[in-house]
Amino acid sequence: MPIKDQDVIDGSPTKTFFVRTLTRDIELKDALLDLLDNCVDGLMRSVPKVTLAGAKPYAGHWAHITFDRDKFVIEDNCGGIDTHLARTSAFRMGRIEISAGNKARKLPTVGAYGIGMKRAIFKMGQSCTVTSRTKSEGFEVVIPSTWLKDETSWHLHLKPLQGNRSIAGTRIEIRDLHESIKSQFIGLSGFADEFFGVVSQQFALIIKKGFEVTINNKRVKPKPFRFISVDLNAYEEGVAPFLFKGSIDGVKIDLSVGFYKPAQDPAEIEEEEEESATFTADESGWNIICNDRVVLTHDTSYLTGWGLGGVPSFHNQFIAIAGTVRFTADDASKLPLTTTKRGVDLNSELYQRVRDKMQEGTRVFTSFTNRLKKVPEERKKVFRETASIDYDQLEAKRDSANLTWVTDRARLAGGKTFSPKLPSFAGDRLRVVRFLKSKEDIQAVATFLFDDDTVAPGEVGKACFDRVLEEAKEA
Repeated sequence: MPIKDQDVIDGSPTKTFFVRTLTRDIELKDALLDLLDNCVDGLMRSVPKVTLAGAKPYAGHWAHITFDRDKFVIEDNCGGIDTHLARTSAFRMGRIEISAGNKARKLPTVGAYGIGMKRAIFKMGQSCTVTSRTKSEGFEVVIPSTWLKDETSWHLHLKPLQGNRSIAGTRIEIRDLHESIKSQFIGLSGFADEFFGVVSQQFALIIKKGFEVTINNKRVKPKPFRFISVDLNAYEEGVAPFLFKGSIDGVKIDLSVGFYKPAQDPAEIEEEEEESATFTADESGWNIICNDRVVLTHDTSYLTGWGLGGVPSFHNQFIAIAGTVRFTADDASKLPLTTTKRGVDLNSELYQRVRDKMQEGTRVFTSFTNRLKKVPEERKKVFRETASIDYDQLEAKRDSANLTWVTDRARLAGGKTFSPKLPSFAGDRLRVVRFLKSKEDIQAVATFLFDDDTVAPGEVGKACFDRVLEEAKEA
């Protein structure tokens, strides 16, 4: 409304500025993931809490995503949005603080800022229709392209609809797509395949719990998080993950780190280094999970402690090491999340304390890998009795297995840590001898010793050392 008092200054934001600021720093895939988050959050509001504790709490529920150059659609059967929520907060640019007297049910959702749906809509297009039905009521809200251009009103019209007891859910259709979005949706950019892979990783736990996601009619399968371990039921020693479990200020923490496959052979590492070869590290590094959403995947940077606090920087040698931290809280604002919900907040005191524990666990396996590198002949024996175990299976087994837990009395007071007794071997006294020589010189020595100039450089070096050592012992 126009201001009549000349002494009063209009300090309200313009819609154009607000929308551009809201959408500038978020990638398209993250905006779409926000909408999937909303589907699951709606499911948690509608499903009895006792059901959420089951093995397959999301079974029978789905979210279907379709897109082309003309429109984007996401629809689900996750309970719908009630009209009170629609009128008071669902379409607000931000979330109203809940008063202390509000007895709203506490649930492990991830929405804390109230901007996900609106940001996704404006990221993709200029007009939208949101239709939602609970079992008892429903509504439709249309955001026309003219709404963005009208600076005099922020109001939207809600049209009441009948409820739907058989399929309670929400449908969002976004039209008038921006040209940059159309170019990603038509398939030439590879966006559809990339987004499919992201969903398979970041919603892996939710999909494994029974939730169905399809993208352009193709069903998404979860990408597993796994470790290798000896039998934990009768554990005394051997390859097993480092574990931590605890709770801080209403946030439950479950941490696991270890090998997800046998450590790489030193000769293979040396060959890759010499040839500057690229290496596959798809499952290496840390995964951070907040309320079942994977917000950071396979990270090998300082964000998860690599290269800090006595942990070496990630290297080919550590390609078999992976870790997972799971944060669970009924109050999403306590989770160490960024506003995009696709990263960790390094300023979070909680995350800083947990990262210390992550580094403690990582050091166990980087140190063991360094020792193992000196005795390549021991590698197969070390991993002989290990078997692959999924992350969720590991969480279930760790509480029933007879493991020795130590109570943490420092930064994570009250939590409990299990540190595996990894194999030891006589080779722990061995040291690495390395030196560089030209390819031509190595081939010349290989021909002299083996009558074969194709022998691996490592074998040539070992033969040279053994020959001189024999002479030294006889001297």
